[in-house]
Amino acid sequence: MVYNRNYYPKSGETESQENWLHPELVKYAVEARIFNTGKIIVKVRPALEGEKSNMHETRACDIWVDVFDSAQEADEFCRQYQKA
Repeated sequence: MVYNRNYYPKSGETESQENWLHPELVKYAVEARIFNTGKIIVKVRPALEGEKSNMHETRACDIWVDVFDSAQEADEFCRQYQKA
């Protein structure tokens, strides 16, 4: 399992600059990629503007995104994947 808490948006991502200036407006997303082989990659990242919790499938993996209001909630949820 890969855990990446130190994620920052790359240039060109749609996160609004205003949210970075006001941390209380930032929501956090836990993105888990569960591969058909059983491998799990999980990361905590700033949620995109208007992003909601969701799930979608690809040929290689299922991608689960859960959105939280605080980094602490997101970190705790991410640790739950580590126990799996």
